[in-house]
Parts: sequence; structure tokens; C-alpha cells
Amino acid sequence: MKNYISILLLILISCSDSNTKSNNIKISKTINGQILATSKTTRIEDTSGNDNLEFLYQTAIGEFIRLAKKDLNQKYDTIYFGKHQYRNSDDYPNINLPQSIENTKILIIAPKQGEEIQRKNPSKYYINLVSWIDSSKAEFNFVVFSKGFRHQYDCKLRYEKQKTNSKYILKKYKFEINDKQ
Repeated sequence: MKNYISILLLILISCSDSNTKSNNIKISKTINGQILATSKTTRIEDTSGNDNLEFLYQTAIGEFIRLAKKDLNQKYDTIYFGKHQYRNSDDYPNINLPQSIENTKILIIAPKQGEEIQRKNPSKYYINLVSWIDSSKAEFNFVVFSKGFRHQYDCKLRYEKQKTNSKYILKKYKFEINDKQ
């Protein structure tokens, strides 16, 4: 992947219910795999290749981290992502991610390791990242666990592909808080 990727495009965000929190984000470039947020737009290249799929995941994870910080005052030092592989269409893809995104250490682990980490250190965060990506849209659902593997909340990101230039843009995001945490 290129060390410097410039990205510019206005995001339109819509929100359908009162529990949904929305904002616009801008990613101006990546340097050595680190995504830097600068203001209020996001554009993602077509995901036809593995490098672009990796970039799409990096972008979505970076946006998730920033949105959780802004909307929920949630800060992470390390996030453990479960690499679920059950031969389903939403399995975690075989991609490489940088060691850090948005100054947050990223570790991809087996689901059993996530359970073990939660038993030993319940304050850590384990996330099941489920995605559905096709030629017209990309959807990500971050299912967040902590406090001894208890479900905390979901963050849903929806990107739509523009017909004119094949770029994915963030159209909507929503946090769904688990009231039984």
C-alpha cells in the first residue's frame, strides 16, 4: 500500500432515530499504515484488490475509534479483534492490518484467545468485526465486549459506492448501546 494516500470527498450522513449519533469525518492520508484524521470527509477506493480491502478495513477501524472517542468518550490503548473463520460470508478476511490505527494498538486473535483475555483482564476490549462488502456498499458492525466478555455496544458503519467515481463514502453510522451491561 502506498505510504501517502490523499483523500477528499464530502460525506452525507443521515440519521433515522433519536438514539443515533452522527458526524462527518475526514481522512487526509496514511503514513506508514497510520491513519490520520484531519476534518470532515471520507473517501475509500474500490475494494477490488486485497490492498484496497485492507485499506477499507483500516479506514473503518479508524473511524470506529474516532467516533467511539467523540460520541461515547471511549478511549482504547489496545483493541483485540476476533478473527472468526466459520466459512460464512461474513468471516474475517485474510488481510494484514497495521500494528496501530489512530494511536491504538491493533491485535487480531482467535475468538478463544479473546475469551481468555476477558477472563484474565476484564477491562480489555474484544471486538467481533463483521462486514458485508459488495460492489455497491460496505457495511461494518463492531460488536464490542468488555467487563468479562459482556456485550457493551455495537457500532454500525455504512458506506455506499458512488456510481460516478467508484469511491465508497460513509453514509451513516449508529451506536447501539446494550442497556444490560
